[in-house]
Amino acid sequence: MKGFQKIVSCLLMVSFITGCAVSNSRMIKDGNSLSDVKFCRNYLNDYRDLMAKFAGKTITSDELGYFSALKVQKKQRNLTRMNCEGLVKKKNTANAGAVIGVLAIIVAVAATAAAAKSGGGAGYSGNTGYAWDQFYDGHRNLIWRCRDKSNGEFAYDFNCGSAYKVDSTWPAK
Repeated sequence: MKGFQKIVSCLLMVSFITGCAVSNSRMIKDGNSLSDVKFCRNYLNDYRDLMAKFAGKTITSDELGYFSALKVQKKQRNLTRMNCEGLVKKKNTANAGAVIGVLAIIVAVAATAAAAKSGGGAGYSGNTGYAWDQFYDGHRNLIWRCRDKSNGEFAYDFNCGSAYKVDSTWPAK
């Protein structure tokens, strides 16, 4: 399960990293080679702050260069603030869909691995893996719980994931 958590964490980090704006120096140096979406991320993140600083005359020479690069790129690309908001929103939605798709695949693979570990369902015999057990709880309610076949201890129900609920390992109620 720890491997699954690491994969999910890595995917989430990648999704956030790919959605970030570029550095100020890269915008100045390589502004023409950036995609419209990357330009728009910078423009939307920084332009208003830079204008406020510029109006207050507290802008540094680096900020002035960056501010100028944003203005030039905006004009060359013929983009408006509204265009940029639409482009970034569309890209964020696409990125989120891709991450959800990858997570769905990972969950399916993890469920398949859990099913294989538990013996794959009804008809499996052996002392390893997990199996369902049906019994009465303290209030005389008939319940199902997953157990480790090697020692009979209760396990998380997801370990019995795709196994049929057949009580053939511990049939006594």
